[in-house]
Amino acid sequence: TNSTATTADVTGVVNNGTIGPLALYNHDKTYTEGFNLLGNPYPSPIDWNAATGWTKNNIDNGIYFFNAGTSDQYTGTYSSYVNGISSDGIASNIIPSMQGFFVHVSDGDYPVSGSISIGNPARVNQLSPVFHKSQQERESPVVRLSAEFKNENSPADPLVLYLDHTASAIFEKETDALKLYNTTTEVPNLFAISEDNRQLSIGAFPYPDIETEIPLGIKTGKAGTINLKLVSFESSPTAYGIYLKDKASGKVQNLNLQPEYAISVEQGILEGRLSLVFSETDISQETFGSSSFSAFSQDGLIYVDIKLKEEQVNIQVINLAGQAILNKTVNGEGRHALGSALVEGIYMITFFTDMGTISKKIFVR
Repeated sequence: TNSTATTADVTGVVNNGTIGPLALYNHDKTYTEGFNLLGNPYPSPIDWNAATGWTKNNIDNGIYFFNAGTSDQYTGTYSSYVNGISSDGIASNIIPSMQGFFVHVSDGDYPVSGSISIGNPARVNQLSPVFHKSQQERESPVVRLSAEFKNENSPADPLVLYLDHTASAIFEKETDALKLYNTTTEVPNLFAISEDNRQLSIGAFPYPDIETEIPLGIKTGKAGTINLKLVSFESSPTAYGIYLKDKASGKVQNLNLQPEYAISVEQGILEGRLSLVFSETDISQETFGSSSFSAFSQDGLIYVDIKLKEEQVNIQVINLAGQAILNKTVNGEGRHALGSALVEGIYMITFFTDMGTISKKIFVR
């Protein structure tokens, strides 16, 4: 409750030599999803990347730090570090003395048992660590995104995606870091979604084959307007552009030209709407709205043109009396024949997709 800083005086015998092994667990339950809280037991910093000194059994490569809020020490945000990548550019492999941090016991046949021990070789002489260390020189592109409530004085939640020739689109414990939800409602949670449906705070993905799309998700404790931002695109290859795709609005935005994008969200989890696209071709003019569909009639038959690739579309034809005269589901781009209208007149063609609903009006002779 003090408003001023308090100095803690710690006395006793300091730890030396090997600590552990410590038994850790993953039960895959609501409160036991495999994250275990540890602490640096030494009077010196330790290096998570040290080649010797650590013995890790069934432990993911990522580490996670809790950053307490300024107004409430029990609520705050999480940052992560894995494979030379920091989620916020601050969290690093150097863990200060007495610093708490989380590790994750790898998923598997539950319950999964893991263990960890640490010895003197993991200790380093960097006596003023502030969770910041220059990033390793990387040839692979690193994309830093953030999400924050618009026009509110609250921190932004970071997300990092990087391309690696050895990476896959599924979660890999050596190169990816999972998402730990922030404990304050004032900060949204931004994450990428791997092919095996894992939520990531740091994600390694393979280089694009012409075009790669990575689904994004947002979890919020309240409704509001979220501002998504491209913070940086490091080691950006000239061959690739980076785009934000919004399936609800039908917009594809070039983040290199327009780095910020605002959306309104309700409380809860938003998935299936937003994605990040690496593309060798310019897709900023591509839309998923009205221009993606067209309809016309010829000799009494109704046709539709669809410009969406591999997209399942449900189409309904309604007359002026509000009666549905045709229902059809089609797949893929191209021209599709729906059938014939019974009488001459005006009809409403409605396209239903996962990205929203578009209607067109046509006159049938």
